Amino acid sequence: MDRFLAISLFLAVTAKGMTPPTAGRLLAPIPSAKSIAEMVPKRGKLGERELTLMAIAHRPELERLRGAINTAKAQKRAAHDLENPEFRYSYAEDNDNRVSLTKKMGNSSGRDDTWAGLLRFRLPHPWERKARVQRAAAEISLAEAEYYAGEDAVVRKVCDAFQELAILQGKLASQNLRKSGFESYRDWIEKQKVPKLGLDLASARVKVYNTLSDVRNLESSIEAMRNDLAAFCGLADASRIENSSKIRRISDPSTLDVEYLTSIAMLYRSDVLGDQARLAIARAELAEVKARRIPFSTYVDVGYRQTNSLGRTGLSEEWFARVGVSIPLWEWIGFNKQHTVHETASQSLERQIEMQHQVISTEVSHAVKLLVAAEAQLSIHDKDLSRITADMKKSMADAQIATLDLDDFVKAARIEQEFKDLTGQMELSRYSSIANYQEALMALEKALGIRLERALSQTAEP
Repeated sequence: MDRFLAISLFLAVTAKGMTPPTAGRLLAPIPSAKSIAEMVPKRGKLGERELTLMAIAHRPELERLRGAINTAKAQKRAAHDLENPEFRYSYAEDNDNRVSLTKKMGNSSGRDDTWAGLLRFRLPHPWERKARVQRAAAEISLAEAEYYAGEDAVVRKVCDAFQELAILQGKLASQNLRKSGFESYRDWIEKQKVPKLGLDLASARVKVYNTLSDVRNLESSIEAMRNDLAAFCGLADASRIENSSKIRRISDPSTLDVEYLTSIAMLYRSDVLGDQARLAIARAELAEVKARRIPFSTYVDVGYRQTNSLGRTGLSEEWFARVGVSIPLWEWIGFNKQHTVHETASQSLERQIEMQHQVISTEVSHAVKLLVAAEAQLSIHDKDLSRITADMKKSMADAQIATLDLDDFVKAARIEQEFKDLTGQMELSRYSSIANYQEALMALEKALGIRLERALSQTAEP
């Protein structure tokens, strides 16, 4: 997984040499669920990347959002459609005139009637039509932004699960080391066969069972999380999830540039993309309304009329053509106010995007501070572990020199075991700091809308 926003696009498209999205432009097309699923190996272990793809391919809410994108694209194509021509036919007969004339002329077979046929072609307003097409394109961008938001939530859930798995597996490894240490110490005491070490032996056995209980709890938690993750991703066999999850750590987060990261967030965050798309829709609707202020031919009629009348005129025929022109009188005099609705919406969205920049800058700044603090806390744990290891080596070397009898030898072994157990406890405590670090890292990436490693590799664009 290389990015939070539109992760499937990045994974599917970067391999083909396509470029990442920039301001006002989104990667397209979004791969189908089938094409994403085909990227997942049918056999073998699955890591975070593969499970992310699988989750994207199998989540029904994402399929619904893909359908919304396809619908929006179809609506854009439909925006180019023309109205079908209209055929009108009319027939009229003047009975009163026919009867009176027939009596005067003594002719009972006379006729006085008219029939006409008309074919009407409705003409699209070119500027209004152009605005409709622009609005349809913006609707596609909005549908894509909503998809990215849904995909982002799926990707972060998988990433969270993998990081928590990594932490739990690290804790499990530490607890297994503690258990092995107590077992070794217990076995060493048993081999000594010294009665006065009975209390030490009993204490060692208790600690073995205590750590065994902790190991079982961690194994149960890991198994439950793996099953939940498999179910979320649509994976039938949870055993295919690989165990070698790695804990992410960013080197020196204090050097992160908040201004640059904010500019990256304005390119990738799905809520920003959604607001930009809504702004484009409002502007297109405003352009459509303004286009109606321009007079333009609305239809062209082509017709034929035939009149059969008694008297001198007899049978007459005529072909005719006429053009209808819209006169936007109410728009000119300001009676119609529809444009004010879209102007207000556009101005509101423009202010919202400006305010959003400040909010995102604050979120990124706060997230960076949390990450720096978490890194500092984690570094303290690393230094403590290193110092304890060094002190243990020195203390044990001094203890071996000072060993004179069995009691000293036992004390040295006991101290060594206590040092090892303390190291294990410090390691477990360190994983709490790692969890805080991962939470801070995920908060920063949520503020960015993109994976941090990916953001740092971007080149800012004007």
